[in-house]
Amino acid sequence: MTAPVDTAGPAPEGLTPPDEPPHAKKVEATRKPMSFWARIRLIALFVLAWFIIVWASVADNPILPFSDAAMIQLYDSQWLLWLAGLELVRQVHFFISERSASYHRFWSQRVFGGTDRALRRKFSDWTRFRLARWIKIIAFVVLFAVVAGQILETSPILALFQAPALLYGA
Repeated sequence: MTAPVDTAGPAPEGLTPPDEPPHAKKVEATRKPMSFWARIRLIALFVLAWFIIVWASVADNPILPFSDAAMIQLYDSQWLLWLAGLELVRQVHFFISERSASYHRFWSQRVFGGTDRALRRKFSDWTRFRLARWIKIIAFVVLFAVVAGQILETSPILALFQAPALLYGA
């Protein structure tokens, strides 16, 4: 006796047979859920940068209590807290997009769909990956320069050049 042939197995890879129409691309109904670390990493980075600035102001003035330094930096470094707030709004958007198919479809196809299609036509996946990596590196260096500039009480560009000398001299 022979075993029955499984006709409902996985679809073969490669080109479709000439007598069949091409397979349509499967569109996800909702956004893929994010891991906890992916959800909090940028907020944690902004909050950590703010605490480093508060710590530096306490270290510069030994009689300044932490609570006063935090209140001063709430005003002086509020741009970091604004960035953390924008990231929180972005994460709420992702959270809703993970649960609502119509919300996800509106944002992914109507709002950002045209830009995404144009970038996919113009750049290969490899190029888009490399560009994204460079943008992330530049954003991190800019954030480091601004925080270092605020700690050293100088311009961000000058702080980039002073930071290695301070690390070497420490």
